[in-house]
Amino acid sequence: MSVRKARVLSRATSSRVIVILRNQYLAIPATKSRIGARERAERLGNTRILTQVQRSGGHVYRTYHALNAFAATVSKNERTALERDAAVRQVIPDAIVQLPAPINARSIASTKSPRAGATTPNGQTVCPSDPSKPLLEPEALQTTHTAFDDPNTPQAANLADGSGVKVATFADGLDPNNPDLIRPNGQHVIADYEDFSGDGLNAPTGAAEAFGDVSSVAAQGTQTYDISQFVNPAHPLPAGCNIKVRGIAPGATLDVMKVFGNANSAFNSTILEGLDYALTNDHPDVFSESFGGYPIPDSTQDLTRQFNEQAVAAGATVVESSGDSGVEASPSSAASDPSVIDAGASTTFRNYAQGTQYGFQFAKGWLSDNISSIESAGFTQGGRVVDLVAPGEANWALCSANTAEFEECTNFAGQPTNIQSFVGTSESAPFSLEKRGTCDFVPGRTQLSSS
Repeated sequence: MSVRKARVLSRATSSRVIVILRNQYLAIPATKSRIGARERAERLGNTRILTQVQRSGGHVYRTYHALNAFAATVSKNERTALERDAAVRQVIPDAIVQLPAPINARSIASTKSPRAGATTPNGQTVCPSDPSKPLLEPEALQTTHTAFDDPNTPQAANLADGSGVKVATFADGLDPNNPDLIRPNGQHVIADYEDFSGDGLNAPTGAAEAFGDVSSVAAQGTQTYDISQFVNPAHPLPAGCNIKVRGIAPGATLDVMKVFGNANSAFNSTILEGLDYALTNDHPDVFSESFGGYPIPDSTQDLTRQFNEQAVAAGATVVESSGDSGVEASPSSAASDPSVIDAGASTTFRNYAQGTQYGFQFAKGWLSDNISSIESAGFTQGGRVVDLVAPGEANWALCSANTAEFEECTNFAGQPTNIQSFVGTSESAPFSLEKRGTCDFVPGRTQLSSS
């Protein structure tokens, strides 16, 4: 490119874009054994176009390998030149993606509970009769027949615990040194914890999403928590209402990518960087993705969708949350891809009973293991529906009571806490892939259930 042409291309207001190259090197997938060859091929094949961007005054701030692409700040003229370049498949704005806000599972009734005890009028257990024998939480472990307190009860945990499986999650920050994320032998559940947000690993963060994702997979269940210290004082539970929190696959290993900063939002390019790093460096077996809010149509412009197809081609399994917009709403864009598992939510209402949430004090008991009203369970633009449902309304999960760093780890009275009431299809996504057992078929979807 001539110096004159470069100057012409640089005259305009710059914008952030993600450039998808036409050659995706499908014959060289991003597997552990072939990623080196793929990166070498990309460097050789992309030299001309990257040099063109730099000479025009543009700035390349991200490069990817699983998806052959790069993110750059370019002028309007350079963007037009890229769109016309035969080596380029797409030029897409680097959009903002919002981390789903935690569903506010707080007590909303003003009438004091008529019962402050360990059971409901129907005899269902809310608190253990013996505080020295804490309830096994989340209830999802029982509704999916994954684990029970009684080892003689048939359960998936007697057959497998997730050992040897590596799961990658993508959310905000957390505390990898949480005691319930350390195995009895001293080994950390989280093998790799990386920051792509730019805030740093120790910066203030919401943390509810990241803790909920990781806890749902591999909380160890070694600590005891008294939920009488968590609930709203207007709706008390007896002291010693003790629980332990175990993940659905406590033997699994986690790779945690912090892609959302303190504002709970991130550029698409940042999320792609975390996804790309996980696949090309950690090579997880499972990608558990729980984010949405894309300001784009359900189309190939969704770059998470394009990346996920590359991850599946490399041998990974990808699960996406459907979203929490209600049963008539369409699943979120990335979840609609046929290459991934689109997870909706089923109900586990013991958590609501324990916290006297949503007017539960006016009920006699609860009925779990049904389709949740919160899941986005409508039709996609392509006519698809959710692939399966897994527990997502609602369950106990870990947190860390350092609210100076983990801002969303507060109880129903607004005080620091080491547990949280985790609600939404963000919970269903990590639950859905770690379940190993019998699935029931229901119209239009598969449900992980206790039947």
